[in-house]
Amino acid sequence: MTSSRGSSWWGKKKKTTTTTTTTTTTTKKKTKRPRFVASKVASYVGERDEHSASLTVAETLEFARRVQGKVKDCCTMMRVMGIDHVRDTVIGDERSRGVSGGQRKRVTIAEMLLGNARVICGDEITTGLDSQTALEIVRALKNAATVYHLTVVCALLQPPPEVYAAFDRLVLLDAGRVVYDGDDALAYFRDFLGYVVPERKDEADFLVEVTAAVGRSYHPSPSLYSADDFARAFDDHQQRSVKEEEDEQDDDEQDDDEEDDDEEDAEWPAEY
Repeated sequence: MTSSRGSSWWGKKKKTTTTTTTTTTTTKKKTKRPRFVASKVASYVGERDEHSASLTVAETLEFARRVQGKVKDCCTMMRVMGIDHVRDTVIGDERSRGVSGGQRKRVTIAEMLLGNARVICGDEITTGLDSQTALEIVRALKNAATVYHLTVVCALLQPPPEVYAAFDRLVLLDAGRVVYDGDDALAYFRDFLGYVVPERKDEADFLVEVTAAVGRSYHPSPSLYSADDFARAFDDHQQRSVKEEEDEQDDDEQDDDEEDDDEEDAEWPAEY
């Protein structure tokens, strides 16, 4: 970039006898966008718990906190995850006694929550746990998401009804295709696609089976057989929903315009 000081272009054209020009050259540095690093945005919580058996819960979390940059407080994290009462208990393993399996899973989750990631991805974090322990872990994870403003995405294997009900949103996949994404899957399959939920069949089991071969028995006249069929049906549902929202918005704007016109007419004197 070149900038000139002293005589201007107009001064030169008028043939002034004395001109002084100073030229300064500066180089503009191109600002590079920060490189996207998935590990700085999201944390992964796997199915297996890998810890040092000789460390206590507090020591394990303090080490994780230091490694990840001392972002959050360990004491607060232990209270949020419900493991502050075992802070001085060793983790243990198959050969040495320590915390329970559910508490060990909470320590694993707390380690990942101590970082700066805004998305927590859990992969079958309730596998091998009883239904009550699985529910407590999911509730603790939901509590942590609320406290730290996080997004939690979990893939669960045959979750019990109470665990399934603890989630706010469901993404249903079949052969890699999204066949549903929303907060009321039962209403979508029942009201939009016409499926009938069998008696004494909980919602989670129904959604697992609805896209399989057994799911055809839940429909009076089934017409969806593959993952592509279900994906196309969901895309059609989304388009209809967007169209309905746009129509409602247009109707609301039209009603508002009519109300404004009525108010303007009311403001004019009667003789006009």
